[in-house]
Amino acid sequence: MPDEITISFAGPFSWAGTPDAPCVRDTDVVCKAGIYLWTVPLTDGHLVYYVGETGRSFSIRLRQHYEELAAAR
Repeated sequence: MPDEITISFAGPFSWAGTPDAPCVRDTDVVCKAGIYLWTVPLTDGHLVYYVGETGRSFSIRLRQHYEELAAAR
């Protein structure tokens, strides 16, 4: 029998907080590790444009993303 993996998702969250998506830094999720999806809203749902995975906390990984984006400017 194959192993079974249960996945749960939380969100949506935003980087800075918006009326429809709280800031990820203000949630308990930020202390966890796991898989994350970056999406853009569309009329009939969300389009996934990036999938990431981290063994560290989301806080550390998202800070790295931010630093990479800021350095590219």
